[in-house]
Order: sequence, then structure tokens, then C-alpha cells
Amino acid sequence: MTMFSSMAIQLPSASALFASLLFLFVILKQWKKSNGAKKDSPSKLPPGPKMLPLLGNLHQMMGSLPHHSLRDLARRHGPIMRLQLGEILTIVISSADMVKEILGKNELTFAQRPEISAHEVMSYENSSFVFSPYGEYWRQMRKICVVELLSMKKVLSFRSIREQECWNMMKTIQSSQGKPVNASKMVLHLINDITSRAAFGERCKYRDEFLSFLKEVTMLGGGFELPDLFPSIWFLRYLSRMKPAWERLHKKIDLILNHIIEEHKEKLKGNGGNDEEDENAREDLVDVLLNLQKSSEMNYFIKPHVIKNIVMEIFAAGTDPSSTTIDWAFSEMLRNPRVMEKAQAEVRSILQGKTQVREQDIQGLEYLKLVVKETLRMHPPAPLLTRESREACVINGYEIPKKTKIVINAYAVGRDPEFWTDPESFVPERFLNSSVDFRGLSFEYIPFGGGRRMCPGINFGLANIELPLAQLLYHFDWSLADGIKAQDLDMSETFGVTSRRKNPLIVVAEPRVPFSYDGDHDK
Repeated sequence: MTMFSSMAIQLPSASALFASLLFLFVILKQWKKSNGAKKDSPSKLPPGPKMLPLLGNLHQMMGSLPHHSLRDLARRHGPIMRLQLGEILTIVISSADMVKEILGKNELTFAQRPEISAHEVMSYENSSFVFSPYGEYWRQMRKICVVELLSMKKVLSFRSIREQECWNMMKTIQSSQGKPVNASKMVLHLINDITSRAAFGERCKYRDEFLSFLKEVTMLGGGFELPDLFPSIWFLRYLSRMKPAWERLHKKIDLILNHIIEEHKEKLKGNGGNDEEDENAREDLVDVLLNLQKSSEMNYFIKPHVIKNIVMEIFAAGTDPSSTTIDWAFSEMLRNPRVMEKAQAEVRSILQGKTQVREQDIQGLEYLKLVVKETLRMHPPAPLLTRESREACVINGYEIPKKTKIVINAYAVGRDPEFWTDPESFVPERFLNSSVDFRGLSFEYIPFGGGRRMCPGINFGLANIELPLAQLLYHFDWSLADGIKAQDLDMSETFGVTSRRKNPLIVVAEPRVPFSYDGDHDK
């Protein structure tokens, strides 16, 4: 989550006047405080735009797409730029060279994420893996995610789930019989079903509730709250509408998670706590966590509230970025018919008329992999990555104080003309025979972040992206609904935790290659 949004500041209507008067009352106090702070601040901060009293540079973030606004400001003030957002000193990073300084040379210094007020509400007793301070707890949680929950072995164990759910999606498309299909919604449901079966062992009976939860988290979490920007004005946390919204959301998801975990506990009791008694049983992520909880080594870390927090964060991180990436990849191919034709020619040549597509069948789809990489360059799931300095340091000759907020504009880095030729064009071939990769060492390309806080779910995410795209390209020919031409496709985006299409992608499917599936696709 970032601390930027459409910059709409929400206050309870009954308290608005009172809050405004109090806010004006503290302006002088805060202005004096900021003047005093200037005397103690480092003598050589990075350059940045002029600031207003109290607000700093908040007025320059009023657009609905902060990653665009920050890119435009960086073009004038440089790839390492200072902003003052209320009371919060913020350094914005917008080039590969500066990303290397933050996530490469000084990654231990910037291995912390900034605290946000929403975390206090949504995190179970501050047990968040995503926002926990860098230290022993965070290291153990990451180890659990990387080794136990999201390892390549575990991802491969969910292969049949992905194949079954993709088959169900093909069946849904086939039933449309040439009528317009909401591809954005269809893909979101697909990834939701894959993730819920991997996490909970079955399609989540609470799918609508979870999707509603994800939508609200995406919108609320992409914003900022006044208490985060003016932490010294203590009463602001009682006036914002955001905290009650987060509390309501937390209560809703907590009830669902309690039901899911209790169901798993009963299941484990039923077979003596040993899933191996049923050789056909697939251990889902909740099972893994409950079994780890029994381990004397991990019992200290895996408390009941920790299980709920990990499941919630994995579900959110596993659903929204993957569905958004498929949505953008499909949109870009429809907007660029040359790319669509080339990708379809490859998949149809390699699969050669197969009616049943398995994951092992698509490993040789090199051009499709290039399409995914180019999509992630132009549309990184999280366009803004946040960090915080754990200690004072010097970056590119500039002094960065301890506990300074760092915002890495992955969107701007992926479109930097210093590193990318024709960066605004969708050209998958740019990655052909290129060593640039998203595993964290190519600092001009950071769709999954980098350093110690790099996304641990890359393998899970890519597996959920490549198979659906391959099947969509293989089994159907596609056109835009209502006779819209490729060059006229609306590519507007909306900002939140992830950067989604502003409007759903509406398409028409024409069956091309018949499909079948001999597995148990209705689980």
C-alpha cells in the first residue's frame, strides 16, 4: 500500500467545520515547527519543487494518477527528488541508477517499509508480513512464505487447479456464443478461484465477499490518510472517515477467515491431523500453516492471528496483481494486432491442434513470455514501491536522514528513455536475447520490487498468468465489442494498490480450436 491516492481528504460531515477550525489553528504551530526543523535538517537534500507552508508538496499530487504526477515532476527535478508531504520528508526515485543505490548497494539500509495507520487496524496485532519491521519476525515470515507456501514445488502442486479453472473459463467463454464478454471480470474470477483453491482447498464459498474485500482494499489502500501525513496532529486520527472504513473491512474479513480456519481444523481432526492418510489429498496453504503451528520450532511465530494475517495477505497479493496483468496483456495485444497475431501463431504452432492444454505443453512459448515481460514493464502491478531508511545515509551525494520515506516509481523506471528505446510502445521483442529480468538484479525493470523486500510470490503469479493467456490465445480469435477499432481501445487506468484498467475490457470471442478436459473440473 502507498500513501498516495486521488488526494480526496474525507472527513465526517458533522465534524468538518470543527476539524477545519482546528486545522487552521495548528497551521501557525506547524509552520513554526517546520521552520525549526529546517535548521536541524541535512544541508544537502535532493532537489525538489517549491513547497507551500504546512502542505509542502501535497498540492502537486492532486491528480488521480500519482505515479504519472511523480514522473512528470522527476523530469523537471531529477531521478532522485525531494518532496514534503505534510510533515513527511519523502524521497522519490525514478531511474535505474538510483534504484540500484536503494535496492542494490544500500538495500539493508532500505529494508524497512514505512508504517501507515491502516496497518494498525488491518494487521492482527501488528503481525503483517508485508509491513512488519525488518528483523527476526520478518525473516521467519519470509522464510515460511518462500520455503513452505510459495516454493516452486508448492506452486507446481497446484498445477491441476490452474488447468481445471482455465477449462471452466473456456467453457464460460464458449457459452457466450459470440456475445460480448467482460474479460476483466472473467479473469478476476478465474484468478480468485485459483488462489482460493490453493489457499483454502476449494473454491471459496465466500467468493463475492472476498472480491468485495479486494476491491475495497485496492481503493482504500491506494490512498493516504491525514494522520499519516501529519502524525503530530493527534486528533486527526479521530476525524478521518478512513479508520471506520478499515475497521468495518477488517471485521468483515475476520469473520470469513475464522470460518475457513475452523473448517480446516475440523478436517485435520477428522484424519488424525495427517493429510498423508489420503494420498490424493492436496495440502493447501491453510493446512501448511496449521501444521507449522504444531512445530516446536515455529510455534513461537505461528500464532492463530498470524495465520489469518498471512492468509489474508497472500490471497490479496495472489489475486489482484495476476488478474490485472492478464487484463493489461490482453488489452495490449488487442491494441497491437501484430503482437496478437504473432502470439497466436506461436501457441497454435506448438500445440498443433491439441484439445486439452496442460502446463507442460506451454513451456516452449517464448514469445508469450516476452509479451508478459513487456506487459509488466509498461504496467507494473504496483507502480509505486515504498521503503524507509533505517539509518542516515548518503545517496548520490545527497544526505538521506533516518526514517525518511522512499517512494520508488516503478512505472517511471520502466518507461525511462535513458534505458528503453521507444518506451511508450508495446514491443515484446525488446526482451529477445536480453539479460534483463524481473528477479531483482535488473534495476531498470522492477515489476516485483527488489532487495530483501522483493515479492516472494513471483513463481505463483507467473504460473497464474501464462496458462490463462495461452489458452485464450489458442482456443479463440478475439475482437473488441461494438466495432471498436484497435487504435481506439481505451487504455485509461485507475490508481490503487494495483493499477487497473479504468473501464472493463469488453470483447467478443470466436471459437477456433475445440477444447476438452478429462480432469475433475467441477471441484
